[in-house]
Amino acid sequence: MAELTVIIPTRRLDGRILKTAASIRSQEGLPAGAELIIVADGGGAEYETVEKLHLLFEKLTILEINKSGPGAARNAGLAKASGRVVFFTGDDIVFAPGAFRAHLLARKAHPGPCAVCGSTVPGSRAGRSSLSDFLSGVGPQFDPEKFSDGEQLSYGYFMTANLSVDSEIIADIGGFDSTYRHPALEDTDLGYRMKKKGYRIYYAKKAMAVHAHTPSLPEFAERERQRGEALRYFICKFPELADKEGIGGAVLKKYRILLSSGAVAKTAAAAARLERLYRLLPAPVSRRIYRSLLGYYLLKGYSYESSR
Repeated sequence: MAELTVIIPTRRLDGRILKTAASIRSQEGLPAGAELIIVADGGGAEYETVEKLHLLFEKLTILEINKSGPGAARNAGLAKASGRVVFFTGDDIVFAPGAFRAHLLARKAHPGPCAVCGSTVPGSRAGRSSLSDFLSGVGPQFDPEKFSDGEQLSYGYFMTANLSVDSEIIADIGGFDSTYRHPALEDTDLGYRMKKKGYRIYYAKKAMAVHAHTPSLPEFAERERQRGEALRYFICKFPELADKEGIGGAVLKKYRILLSSGAVAKTAAAAARLERLYRLLPAPVSRRIYRSLLGYYLLKGYSYESSR
């Protein structure tokens, strides 16, 4: 059995993944014989990229599957994994030096089957913007300073960008729920099932990574709409979490009033203007608008699923 298996799902295996793979290969503390499994979910694989990946990893498995969604793609990788520990990440995540060593040290500090989550902060394609600042720390992304090293995390921080899990946990609770159609909440679902079984999730503060792709405003909005669709299924599956996730009758009623009033269009337009006026506006103003925008598209997706 290998000590570590790294699983990366991707829509199409091309050169974009090479930075991720190289940042993993260069990690101090990467176990000898670590295997890399890449699952191309419906997009195929470029021959040249596969050749370069073979130069980085002796133990490399490339799987090509019909487009099935992120949960099914990770499950396909898990079916081939032999590692005692499974590391999940994405095809646009670049790890800082020492990130994997931080995962290893956290595991030594907390013996027994567990999960360890590092911090993943957004990068930027074109320098700072109000959106990238919102996503970094003050928004829904993981804030490196929010938790202490070794602190236990809730299931909501079980995020498959920078996450290691003992394979025996996956064997015990089952893999990802492939019902989720988009990359949203399929990891939270697994984290919640894991916590219900008594397993713990620890934070490794020095396990740092950068999400190399900062979404544009339209991408950001669509991602939240997809998350709203996923949330509808998540709440149906775990109704005990409805209040905790903030989806109740009063919230939906408020959303429908907001939609009918046309205030949402004004919010979206205001957020677009923020990208052009970033340096002229105080940060608290932009944060409030982006929170409103996030909530609108989240509930839009949720309400769409509710009406189907």
